[in-house]
Amino acid sequence: MQALFDLLELSARWLQATVALMHVAPQPRVSPPKAAYYAACMVRAEQEYNVPWPRLAAIIQHESQWRPELVSQTHDYGLGQHHCPSFFCARKPTPVIKAALLDPCTNIQLTAEELARKRASCKKNKNCKDYVKLYNPGNPTYAEQIHKWEAKFKSAAKGPRQVKLAME
Repeated sequence: MQALFDLLELSARWLQATVALMHVAPQPRVSPPKAAYYAACMVRAEQEYNVPWPRLAAIIQHESQWRPELVSQTHDYGLGQHHCPSFFCARKPTPVIKAALLDPCTNIQLTAEELARKRASCKKNKNCKDYVKLYNPGNPTYAEQIHKWEAKFKSAAKGPRQVKLAME
């Protein structure tokens, strides 16, 4: 019975993430099928790394604007602009590693893993107040920008507000 409840909760989180992406992410870049796929990847990453999917969506929105094929001049790849070199790749990734970096679901998983690593690193440092800023330490307002996007995704996940009508 617990497995059924877990499945229902997981399905609800996926649906919330899908709806939020369809409302906040740029159209037509994020079509409904892509939103559903990205949402499934983010909810899976949330389960594995305990990084909330709205935070992952916020980072992707900020970093790549949902362009999975994006490669920057500073060796940042895919949706989450995963930087090379890192725990996953060398400065010049092999073709197989580059393909993995540009795969949307793999990149989302790597983004979540990197955030989990930053969170663990931050816990060891008393001066670290917000691990999100460690994802892009060169930008002093990075965490603030991410938290604003995160709030937008959380709000969109709640769906439209219901209007109560007085019945006579």
